[in-house]
Amino acid sequence: LHPDDLAKLIEAVRSPWLTAPEAADYMRCPVSRIRKLTMTGELPVHRDGRSTKYRRDELDAFIYVGGAKTP
Repeated sequence: LHPDDLAKLIEAVRSPWLTAPEAADYMRCPVSRIRKLTMTGELPVHRDGRSTKYRRDELDAFIYVGGAKTP
């Protein structure tokens, strides 16, 4: 494991906040799906100015209740 990868892994475990690409990696889906679910309001999202952030626990809850209602 490369030291930079290890540092990213440690930070990911420490912070509950994820970017769209990190949320896609976490949910094992394309970033386009994360963006679509965000635009339709189905996926919980928080905004910091223009930046969108996702909480790991809210992503887990989204999946536990059955995920998206759209195909």
